Amino acid sequence: MDRWSERKPILLKCLAEHKDLDVIALQEVMTGGFGQDKLIRDSLEGQHRMFACRTILEHLDDRFSIVGGAYKFLVSKCVAACMCTKRTMSSLLLFVEGLKEQIAFRPVRTFQFLKHLVAGAFMHLGHLLMSPFFGNALICREDVCGRLHSILTLGSFRVAQKVVVTVPPSETTVLPLEVLVVNVHLHHGEAPSDIEIRKSQIERVLEWIGDWEQLQLAAVVLMGDFNAPPSEEIHDRLKERGFCSSYAAVHKAEPEKTFPSGLQAPLMDMDGEASCLDYIYVASCPRVDVRVLDSSLLGVNHAKGDSTLYPSDHFGVRSLLQFT
Repeated sequence: MDRWSERKPILLKCLAEHKDLDVIALQEVMTGGFGQDKLIRDSLEGQHRMFACRTILEHLDDRFSIVGGAYKFLVSKCVAACMCTKRTMSSLLLFVEGLKEQIAFRPVRTFQFLKHLVAGAFMHLGHLLMSPFFGNALICREDVCGRLHSILTLGSFRVAQKVVVTVPPSETTVLPLEVLVVNVHLHHGEAPSDIEIRKSQIERVLEWIGDWEQLQLAAVVLMGDFNAPPSEEIHDRLKERGFCSSYAAVHKAEPEKTFPSGLQAPLMDMDGEASCLDYIYVASCPRVDVRVLDSSLLGVNHAKGDSTLYPSDHFGVRSLLQFT
């Protein structure tokens, strides 16, 4: 949400410069009635399908059973069915986020306790208003036929989602190939307990993916915000399962950083050192060879005339894959 009205045009311009994107994985996007994901999809050239998941609602449903399920049902139906409710919640969320930014920016040196108390109250109100919208999304070009969308709750208000896409026949493939695409957003933090949570989450994801070779899938693409620097154990675990990082495959090393981008906003999470946290991992079955032809970072340029404004607080990762 931070500086969204300012970031929106440069984010859309960044994506417009890469018209060859077949699949886009988004994390921490406002879905549903708020429509950040829909705005991004509709800005792309050609027809695309979108698969969204709402992180907070999915967790409430999964963790709090009847109560959480009832809240999810009620909020989903109200927001979906009533344009007035949708507009009111979206407008109120923007209003509250704007107030939070003003409070955070204001250089008040007295009454700090009151300032933090008010900011905290608005923070909780903002989370409540975000609950019908906040989540992740996968956007697939229509000709890769994204289907069989499913969602896995990972705990700590994190989710993974997967779809099966079809790689059309080409010069290197006679028959269409089915590829599983997984979008993850793992727990953040640098404490030993945070690292253990991520290890548990990636194990759940790998178990969820299952024995994908027996499912007659040609490959798995696992991507997103892992919140884990290259030295963390989860990367070794992925390599044990046959995954390789597409960026490292091309450049022989991960990028120096994907977070923070350089965006400056009052409500940003600035915990931790600058590091590479975002990855595209690829694994293929023995009968299929996957080559990474190119990999680069997206969103690395700031807005003209404002060195504090970037498309996102993370750089994106783009990879071009060839299947044979």
